[in-house]
Amino acid sequence: MSGEYQIRKGDTLSSIAKLHNTNVKKLLELNPKLKEQPNLIFKGDKINVPSADNDEPIPGFTIEITVTSNKKRPTDTREPQTTPQPSKPEVSPRTETPAQNGQMTRQQGQELVSIIIKDDKNAHKIDIARMATKITDAAFQAGIKPDSLAAIVQNESHFSERMISSGNGKGPAGITSIVPKDMYKRPELYDSKLALLIKQHGSLAKVFAAKKANPTLNLGDFGEMLYKYKTSDNLYSALKKDFDLNLKIGAYVYKYNLKRANGNENIAFQNYNTVNRPVKKKGKIVYKKDGTPLKLKEAYANTAMATMQKARKKVRTT
Repeated sequence: MSGEYQIRKGDTLSSIAKLHNTNVKKLLELNPKLKEQPNLIFKGDKINVPSADNDEPIPGFTIEITVTSNKKRPTDTREPQTTPQPSKPEVSPRTETPAQNGQMTRQQGQELVSIIIKDDKNAHKIDIARMATKITDAAFQAGIKPDSLAAIVQNESHFSERMISSGNGKGPAGITSIVPKDMYKRPELYDSKLALLIKQHGSLAKVFAAKKANPTLNLGDFGEMLYKYKTSDNLYSALKKDFDLNLKIGAYVYKYNLKRANGNENIAFQNYNTVNRPVKKKGKIVYKKDGTPLKLKEAYANTAMATMQKARKKVRTT
């Protein structure tokens, strides 16, 4: 049996698991829609949690008890019930994009992005509200947290509206030519709706053929994007010129890496950057506390995580 828990501001799956004397693995079993992106939860949503009387203690966790009254609850002398009580109505499954969670959620995401832009000392002189809207829209389309994409854009281009290069990466999200090729080669890894269509039809080419024969066939946002440009070369040429498209591609790349990292944001950022070279300052290698060289992808992730945590802390305290 399971109960329901309404997510509060600042909650994570780990904190919810601890509160209910269970673990994240159990929560994901009870909420299969969260498995693709375990860290994508929002205030006000309801998720299934284990019933208190059916849980066994999980090593390393303690039970948090909130005392609501000094009065003792009277002893229940009734006979045990032999038939289970009707369960509560099922909670509507989470859709892939957080845009369905309401206007307030979008406002919260845009607020976080605005804070990140304002805090970036190297940010270019831009219309903050306009930039925050673009980043939030791209994040919601892919189904990731807007502040995650904002942290990437800060790292790659400091919110420049010019289509600048960042190493081999192009545009605000630093997209390399490898990305479009991988998206057309393994599209099912980037989007679950398109993955289902590919499974049904047999290949991406056959999905495109079905779309051509039936223009009303909905491929989802990601699938429609691939269908529009047809080839990786066309997509790469377009994302080097189209600011909004570049953001969308970056959002889907991060989403893919977040899935690979089982929801670990730090690892997802490292996978987004991938550069394994050591960080150097004034020609000397920078070392971590454990004595190993600090890699560029690790420094990238550290900066992104610090950016998000600072913004999230400001939102929680205002």
